[in-house]
Amino acid sequence: MHTVTGEVRRFDGPGGWYYVDVPEDVVEGFMERRGLVPVVARVGVTEWRTSLLPKGDGTKFLALKAAVRKAKELDEGDEVTVLLGPP
Repeated sequence: MHTVTGEVRRFDGPGGWYYVDVPEDVVEGFMERRGLVPVVARVGVTEWRTSLLPKGDGTKFLALKAAVRKAKELDEGDEVTVLLGPP
């Protein structure tokens, strides 16, 4: 398991995703498939299967599902700690 702590950010535009950046050294610990990096993410006791996604500049991010944000009362600018493991 890898621990990532970062700021909750939001992509510009209507319906923009909320996300947290994932450092390159963490991404390197997982197998990449066509730009996507399958992982299991956990915030507190909430766990879900997802993928780390490319931002277009060579970095990856983890989209934070609305259900997770609502359950943990997370909003843009908040700090969040996410555990990432293999799927």
